[in-house]
Amino acid sequence: MGIIQHLICFCCIYCVIGDNISTYRDLHNLVFKDYDAEIQPMPTDNGKFNISIIFHLFAFNNFNEVDGVLSVVGAISFFWTDESLTWDKALYDGIDQIIVPQSKVWTPKVILVNSADTLAWIGSDSSFNVRVTNDGRLSWTPGSVLNAKCSVDVLKFPFDSHSCELLLSGFGYHDTLRLKPISATTENSHIILSQLWELESTLVANDLEHESSFEVVINFKRKPVYYTVLVFTPTAVLALLNPLIFMLPIECGERLSFGMTILLSYMVFLTLVSDKLPTTSNPMSFMVIYIILLFVTSACITMCNIINMKLYWSEESEATGIQGCFISICSKYRQKSSIVDVGDKKRKPATKDFVRILDKIYVFFFYTIILIIFIAYLTVTAL
Repeated sequence: MGIIQHLICFCCIYCVIGDNISTYRDLHNLVFKDYDAEIQPMPTDNGKFNISIIFHLFAFNNFNEVDGVLSVVGAISFFWTDESLTWDKALYDGIDQIIVPQSKVWTPKVILVNSADTLAWIGSDSSFNVRVTNDGRLSWTPGSVLNAKCSVDVLKFPFDSHSCELLLSGFGYHDTLRLKPISATTENSHIILSQLWELESTLVANDLEHESSFEVVINFKRKPVYYTVLVFTPTAVLALLNPLIFMLPIECGERLSFGMTILLSYMVFLTLVSDKLPTTSNPMSFMVIYIILLFVTSACITMCNIINMKLYWSEESEATGIQGCFISICSKYRQKSSIVDVGDKKRKPATKDFVRILDKIYVFFFYTIILIIFIAYLTVTAL
């Protein structure tokens, strides 16, 4: 008896499934019997065919500052009504919707106008299904990787913000198509956030001149922590160490090598981080200018150190010009005129005093310059 019951149940289920498949096939044949997917549905609003849209932002792939290209993964949900695709669901076992390939029905052809790649219809590279309900409402959500050209301003790198527009248009409809955004912002519930960029806001709006077009504005900014730790902090530390060269005794043989080591450290550091900085000159970022100014300051410190050492070990018995002025000031506080032997050479103590005063002036002067560079950079990037 158990086997017979199982056979009866199996036959009943098979018959029900068979009837459902047959009903679904009959419905499909009825709906698409005289339907032509190449013909646009008739306009219903003063010669305009209305389509509601929602833009979905799924992922923020990349932003190329040099080429000015924003790459995102997005999709557009289209909603429209076609009176020729209706049926009475009571006659078809209550079936109120069917899913068909996009090739079976008419779909709007929308392109990314400011594409960085070739112009192609959104969804033309894949096949996305269309949902058709019994009252003639259709919904279709094609997606693609969108690469759009944008204007770039890296002046405040790494604290820079950008605004990119995706210009989408029903190209070729000659204003017989009206694309109406349902929401003023993109739908971001499934977005995958970038590790380098932070999404600030989005905007979806109609083109005021062409109703068959709309634009998606994406506002985003860079996450500055990585570049602050990698670039700003090391250069700041090297800059603060540099003027300390004038606090070392001139007789110390490490004074010149200390200055050259810091100067070479800048060169090695620039080589390592050059691929992390934006390679664009229109405009050039403040961080690049900041690093160049610190490098030039380091070179000036090294040059002044060499000049000081030259003056210190000079064999001239009389000082002239600026050196003489400093010596005269120094002599008011230190009344010494005896000649002191240093090795097998003879020099006046006033020359040493002059060099020591220059060292103190250089420490104050170069720390002031470095502080001005720091304040200027932080001020212009914070504005």
